[in-house]
Amino acid sequence: MIIKLLVIMTVLFVGLRINALSASWIEKLGVAKEVGSSRIFQLQKTFQFFIFCTVAIIVAVTLGVGFADVDIFVSSVFAVIGIALFAQWSILSNLTASVIIFFFFPYKVGDEIIIWDKDREKCVGGVLREITLFHLILEMADGDKLTMPTTMVFQNLIAIKKDS
Repeated sequence: MIIKLLVIMTVLFVGLRINALSASWIEKLGVAKEVGSSRIFQLQKTFQFFIFCTVAIIVAVTLGVGFADVDIFVSSVFAVIGIALFAQWSILSNLTASVIIFFFFPYKVGDEIIIWDKDREKCVGGVLREITLFHLILEMADGDKLTMPTTMVFQNLIAIKKDS
């Protein structure tokens, strides 16, 4: 019993430490990339959720809940989530795209960008005002705002507009 308690305490400590380190790392990376604080917060919460789930599964297995029981529970939860997201698969792809954009997107808020919309076969340009978990917001020259799903970043050509 003492060994189980030590393992649980260690897992909790390591989970909390990983959580703190990942939050700090995301914060530093976000500040370096000049990302808005709300976007940094959203990404930190997403990482915290996955860390929590991992720690909860390890603790459950350590407490003697059989791996098969945990496996059945997790697969049931994912089945329900999968069915719920089936009609809205774009939510999951937009969330994934937002995480990728956070780490690898070469443009930042305030840049003027031009997007080639292949479906309409025309260019759309504007100042990038915000990048959220699910969409980008562009401010057009006439003051209108254009909301674009984050997955569109990977489906269209995007260029930064250089001042002449």
